[in-house]
Amino acid sequence: MRSLLNRYFANLIVPPLVTTLLISAMILLLIRMTELLSFVISEGGDVSTAFEVLGNLVPQYLAFGVPIGLLLGVLRAYRGLALNNELDAVAGVGLSKSYLLRVPLAFATGLALLTIAIVGFIQPLSVYEFERLLFNVRNGVFGFSVPANEMRQLSDDITIRVRQIQNDGHELSDVFLAISEPNGTLNIILAKHATLTSEKSGPMSTAKLFDGSYTRLNKSTGETDRLKFDAYDLPFELPNMPVFRTRGINERELMLNEQLKIMVDPNLTASERDHAAAGVYRRLAQTLVLFFLPFLAIAMAQPGTRSRSELGGIAALVMYVVYNEISLYGERLGFNGQAPPLPVQLAPFLVFGIICISLFLFAARYGNESPSNVIRAFFRGRFGSSTP
Repeated sequence: MRSLLNRYFANLIVPPLVTTLLISAMILLLIRMTELLSFVISEGGDVSTAFEVLGNLVPQYLAFGVPIGLLLGVLRAYRGLALNNELDAVAGVGLSKSYLLRVPLAFATGLALLTIAIVGFIQPLSVYEFERLLFNVRNGVFGFSVPANEMRQLSDDITIRVRQIQNDGHELSDVFLAISEPNGTLNIILAKHATLTSEKSGPMSTAKLFDGSYTRLNKSTGETDRLKFDAYDLPFELPNMPVFRTRGINERELMLNEQLKIMVDPNLTASERDHAAAGVYRRLAQTLVLFFLPFLAIAMAQPGTRSRSELGGIAALVMYVVYNEISLYGERLGFNGQAPPLPVQLAPFLVFGIICISLFLFAARYGNESPSNVIRAFFRGRFGSSTP
C-alpha cells in the first residue's frame, strides 16, 4: 500500500513542479528577451546571436526556478489532498505527517543534485560565454562597434556609414565609404550591398561591394573620375582587434572545484580566499535549502477548517524569496570583505530551516489549526475581516 501511495504522491507533485519550473524560467527569459534583442540587433548582430546570448541565461534562471518549482509543486499537490480530505484518510490508516515527507524529500534529493550541477559547473561556463558573446557583438568584425546610420572611422583614412547591419556585422546594406590618400585624393564609394571577410592569418580584411559607384576626387587638380560597378573588392587593414579576457576574472565564472582550490590555497591572500569562499557557501546554500522546502510546503498546504484560502501558498513563496535575497546579499557582503563569508550564509540558512521545520511540526501537532490559519487570523486582526 505504501508504494502505491508513494507513486500517487509523486504523480501529483510532478505536473505542478515541471509546469512551475518551465513557466518561471520562461517569464524570466521573456523579461530579458526584448532588451537583448534590441541591443544585439542595434549592434549589427542577427536574431540567432540574440537567442544564443539569451540561451546562456537559462542555467541562471533554472537555478532560481528549481526551488520555486519544488515548493509550489509539493504545495499544490498536498493542498489538493487536503481539500479532498485525502490527508485525513492517510492519517486514518495510521500514517503520520512525517510519512508525507518521504516523496517530497526524494524529489528534493534529485533536484539538489541537478542544482549543484547547474550552479557549480554549468552556470559559471554560461556566465563566461554570455559575457564573451556580448563582447563580440559590441566589437563586431572591425574590432569595435559600427552603429547603423552613423559615421564611423575605421582608420585614419577610412570613414564608413551603413544603413543596415546583419549577420554579426558581416553583411552591410547601403554602404558609404570615404577613403583619403596622402596626396589629398578623396575616394568615395557607394554600394547597395557589401560583405566583409577577414584573413585568419593577419589583420587584413576585404569588403566585397556590390551594385555601386566609385568616385575619385583629386583635390589638387579638381578632376573627378566616376565609374559604376557590379562587384568590387576593397582590401583594408583592420585595427588591432581586442581579445576577450580569460575565464575566471569574474568570481561567478569559476566552477565549484576551482573555487574550493582557491579557498584552501595558503599562497593566496585572505581577500582572494574570501572571494572564493563567498561563492562556495552561496552555492552550497542554494543546494541544501531544497531539503527545507518540503517541510514548508506541507505545513502551508493545508488551508485549515472551512477555508480554501491561498494565503499559505503565498506566504510560503514570499518566505523563500525573502530568504534567497538575504542569501544573495550575504554573498555580496562576503565577497566585498564586509563580513565573514560563512556566518552571513549560515545564519539565514539555519533561521530559514528552523522556521520551515517548526511550521511543519506545528501543523503535524495541531492538525486543523494550520499555520495558514494563524497567518490569516493575524492579518484579520491587523487589517480587518476583508482579508481572505
